[in-house]
Amino acid sequence: MNAGEEDHAWHIDNIKALTGLSVEETIRMKDDGDKWRKYVHGVTSSTANERNRTEQRSATLRRACRASS
Repeated sequence: MNAGEEDHAWHIDNIKALTGLSVEETIRMKDDGDKWRKYVHGVTSSTANERNRTEQRSATLRRACRASS
């Protein structure tokens, strides 16, 4: 497998992990541009929101650890 193929495989794995869709479902949805944009926006928004919540929890825990030291 060359570097290009590895990149392609990585993107497919990311799409499956983020969307929960099979490759076939993803291709079908992509063909409907409006539906695809809305879906991707929803997935990336919820991923970003979860990342923000995780960062907030980490910051709270760091503050609590510093306060108890």
